[in-house]
Amino acid sequence: QKTSMTTEADAHGKKQQQVHRAREVLTADKAREIFQLKSCKQLMEKKNAASTALGIKYGVSSKTIRDIWKGRTWLEATYDLWNEADRPTRGTTRRPQESCAANRRSQ
Repeated sequence: QKTSMTTEADAHGKKQQQVHRAREVLTADKAREIFQLKSCKQLMEKKNAASTALGIKYGVSSKTIRDIWKGRTWLEATYDLWNEADRPTRGTTRRPQESCAANRRSQ
């Protein structure tokens, strides 16, 4: 279990306090559960709200949830759940490391 520091904001977006939140380490089974929730039409109408709610439920960030849905992470665990038309190709969902380094050098 990891912890991360987040800043709570009030309704007006003003930062109030910093809170330590525990982060869980996902398992392949949990990643598959999260991926299968992608097909829930009601959740997908409000993706950001859904990923935030699921992130809280599973103890991970909302970005982690969206990355599972997009095939950026946990692709090996969810590969058989994708339909043929939408299945990402293995190895093509991440940016090549060379491009990241090149971007840093050019700045």
